Amino acid sequence: GGSGALVGALARGVTKHGGSIRKGAHVEEILVEGGRAAGVRLRSGRCVRVRRAVVSNADLWSTFRMIPEGACAALDAERAQLVPTKQCNSFVHLHV
Repeated sequence: GGSGALVGALARGVTKHGGSIRKGAHVEEILVEGGRAAGVRLRSGRCVRVRRAVVSNADLWSTFRMIPEGACAALDAERAQLVPTKQCNSFVHLHV
């Protein structure tokens, strides 16, 4: 039970549908091509390409900092709307 069970269930769902989870792999940049996430560049310099999606467990502000400005007009517009939103220390977004 508890929050550990929620994390385990989410991880099982990702792997069940062909995804992979990398622990301890610090992401420096989310790579965007054609208006969608195409992969990530890790701190080590290694690039990991994706077929479907990049899922971030970072907060929204940190995630947006990993996406270069100008990479996608729609994301830039969303980022501009985020600016007036005050960042808080802890919260959970769960979209089901």
